Amino acid sequence: MAVSHCKQCEHQKNILKQHEDTITQLLEIIAVTNRKLAELEAKHSELEKVYFFQQQAPRFTVPHQASHVTPMLPHLNK
Repeated sequence: MAVSHCKQCEHQKNILKQHEDTITQLLEIIAVTNRKLAELEAKHSELEKVYFFQQQAPRFTVPHQASHVTPMLPHLNK
């Protein structure tokens, strides 16, 4: 009976070892997935910022040449 008990213990140890290995692999997969998600979130956030600022209409515009304002300046000083 002692021999069968030892075989049973060895079998249980092997099963436990397999479960430990599987859990370790799953944790490694989760860690890699979390890292990739964090990288994607950072990239997405940056792209959102760029897109947001590209879509914003300017609140005011500055003319390229202010020549239409220059003739008015002497009138303002009077």
